[in-house]
Amino acid sequence: MSNNTLSLRICAYQNNVDSDNFVDQSLIPKKHSFKKGSMDLKHKTEFKIPRQQKEEAKEPEIMQYKASQKLLDPNQSNLSQVVNKFERCHIEELDSGHETPEQKLKNEAAKNGSVTAQKHMEIWKNLVVAFEAYKKNDSDGLVCALSKAIRLHPKVVEVPELFIHFIEERMKTHQDDVDTIVCYVQTDPKRFPQLIFDSQEKFPDDEYLAEETFYALDSTGNLEATLSYVEAAIKRFPNNLHLLALRATMKPGTKESMELLNAFLAAAPADDPNVPMCYHIILEYCGFMEDWKNFVEYYEAFLVAERSQLPCFEAYPYMSGRKRLFERSYMLWKDKVGDRPPKSERNQRESTILSSYRLERRKTDLERKRLIIQNRQNLIDHLEGTVKPDIFSGFLFGVTHTINPPKPSPLQTITLKNMDPNEDKVYNERIMEARIIDWAYFDYIIKFCVQLKIEDENLDVVRFEIYNWPSTGDRKTDCRKVMKVFRPNTKLLIINPYHRKPKIGQNFIRVEGLKYVKIDDSMVDKMCHVCGKEAAKTLSYCSRCKMAFYCSKECQKLDWLELNHKSICKHLENIAHLM
Repeated sequence: MSNNTLSLRICAYQNNVDSDNFVDQSLIPKKHSFKKGSMDLKHKTEFKIPRQQKEEAKEPEIMQYKASQKLLDPNQSNLSQVVNKFERCHIEELDSGHETPEQKLKNEAAKNGSVTAQKHMEIWKNLVVAFEAYKKNDSDGLVCALSKAIRLHPKVVEVPELFIHFIEERMKTHQDDVDTIVCYVQTDPKRFPQLIFDSQEKFPDDEYLAEETFYALDSTGNLEATLSYVEAAIKRFPNNLHLLALRATMKPGTKESMELLNAFLAAAPADDPNVPMCYHIILEYCGFMEDWKNFVEYYEAFLVAERSQLPCFEAYPYMSGRKRLFERSYMLWKDKVGDRPPKSERNQRESTILSSYRLERRKTDLERKRLIIQNRQNLIDHLEGTVKPDIFSGFLFGVTHTINPPKPSPLQTITLKNMDPNEDKVYNERIMEARIIDWAYFDYIIKFCVQLKIEDENLDVVRFEIYNWPSTGDRKTDCRKVMKVFRPNTKLLIINPYHRKPKIGQNFIRVEGLKYVKIDDSMVDKMCHVCGKEAAKTLSYCSRCKMAFYCSKECQKLDWLELNHKSICKHLENIAHLM
């Protein structure tokens, strides 16, 4: 399909962009914003999805981190698992003159019409030219050829270390040469956000700088600026598939996102490695929407896309678990979407599949993992007495709204989706159902409150704080008492939740005392601490601390290796006798 098709697919969407300007410079952080931390700025490895509001209220909030992060951050450390190691072009291979097995496969595929393989062979040719220019001490030739290779596919081209000093020296005398800037930025894009902003303003027609500007903006956490920028960038570069995919993954789980992903699929080459991943995101959307008719159709297209991939590219490793779930769902529904079964049978099937999705999501949600790992480190710091005061803690104190006392009358249920993430507000006469996802601790340094991590009925996760806890004055006693009361899988009813949006830090929920919380700990030893699966029989547990319960070896391994259970195991063992 031609690139013009892509333009037609998204023209309606583009026409809704208010401004014809490529970049609203007011949305780009000023230079001083980056002075202090410019060396530490990095592309985010977590893609956060804002909660649905207004017209999106009926849509599911699908946390498709595993898929979308591969498009959003091409410089991830595990990228080598996604693309073949041939693509990490090593200088010794350039100098050898021999065709590697990977080169041979791609060369054959390119001759057979593979657009993806042809692009990679063109990258290789330009890198060879760059290396020849390097040997001749030809800086003009080197940056010209290397920048061509980079622009063809920034995701897979690393600047060889041999070139870096050469490029750095040239940058001192050629600061207005766009090819030199491209090569210099590519050595480590995380280091040069302000250079990227300035260069993009100076060279607005350079697509590489347009893409890197997206990553630099995204690393600031300013969703509004990033969204506005990428919409303007797509309008300027309507045939840039990577920008289109980036825009589509900014709000997964919305109809607009699905339309953009379909536009990408319509225009991308069949063997583009991102195609199966886009189908992966769409399949998750269909699954959560329980749209099984489209699920079946997209799954069949997904299989075709997988078969179209070149054998010299590795499959996306993160997709294996979900693929098995997709396959089971497909087998359940492929013969049912035309002739639907009775409602009772259909409801049972849907409940089973949805339950599987929920269990899988708990194991793969990156925001959930981040919160748990952060929580466990904080727990250790408080138990060991190594926690340090936060200089920004003053921004988080205080109640600025009226909180009504709890009432016995029926309250309206509320979830995180119903709360405006941009508003600091008390939701009086509301009640929020939640489940604790990790061990609590008593913050005796900064806030003097109980700190918890919870999920609501939609599996959205957030920090939760309970103030006015009756402290004994003894650090270890308070921490252990809190850990005894607030264990993982304890269910909570939170009355009149106060959604805090601090000036600094992440949003959280708070209440002013235990009178606002109803506690049910009947399931603490009947549900897996990792995926939340309810056990039909007795759960296994950690042999050392005997405090962490698991439904399978897989969950136990995940808790130990990915969630860092080993770091808190000895502390849990010390308080086990209190339980």
